[in-house]
Amino acid sequence: MSEEIKIAHEPIQKTITKLEMITQQLSSDVTNGHVGDNTLDMTTKLEELNYLLEGVLASYQAILLEHSKSTMDAVDQFIESEQSIASSIQFIK
Repeated sequence: MSEEIKIAHEPIQKTITKLEMITQQLSSDVTNGHVGDNTLDMTTKLEELNYLLEGVLASYQAILLEHSKSTMDAVDQFIESEQSIASSIQFIK
């Protein structure tokens, strides 16, 4: 098998950067404490859910950013390994 795997670093980097920018722009856009005098249980539950949603969103953003960094690290390592192997093959020839 003489098929070659090619990794183009620039398109991957651009996509990861775009993903990071979009991730940082995510927001929950929930009302915060604007319930007036309403003391119904439903209002309290909605506030609790909004608080939980904000936590989930923050966790999601952190995970996405961590995975984008891991992806770029893996791509960089792969490219370095391929270059090392290519130079070793050139040395043998």
